[in-house]
Amino acid sequence: MIIFIKNTKSLYCSLLKSLKMEEILNWHWWMYAAILLFIIELFTPGFIVACLGIGSVCASLIAYFGFDLDSQLICFAITTLLSLFIIRPMLYNKAGAVDKIKTNDEALIGRQARVTEEINSTTNTGRVSVDGDLWRAKSSNNEIIKENEQVSVTSINSTIVTVKKI
Repeated sequence: MIIFIKNTKSLYCSLLKSLKMEEILNWHWWMYAAILLFIIELFTPGFIVACLGIGSVCASLIAYFGFDLDSQLICFAITTLLSLFIIRPMLYNKAGAVDKIKTNDEALIGRQARVTEEINSTTNTGRVSVDGDLWRAKSSNNEIIKENEQVSVTSINSTIVTVKKI
């Protein structure tokens, strides 16, 4: 029984040596990590995980050429940071990402409205309806705008919209 186990072990070792699978080198691990990170990037937005994948590919190249683990980690860190701060913004802007989406009152600027109460700057009266919401309104050039006319919102100050005739 002991002879069989010993022979099996030597057979296994010789098989591994013939297949050269006894050692998985550092560059293999870096490449496995890169592939995994690029696959994860497919399911996440923002190109952040891909930057880690780029760092892993570069560390894999450094490991392939025989540099030590410290050099690999430094290469990984530097390449990842460079790709985060240089490559990512370029790709992010090429994709047409919008930096700021207009919301709340900023989204009203440029919208059309209907005058529900005559706008008169001398009597300080006037209301408009924008998408069903009523707003106090004043004219941008101090003209009188009659009820039921169409106007465009030019600016907003607190709860008062400034409008002009279309």
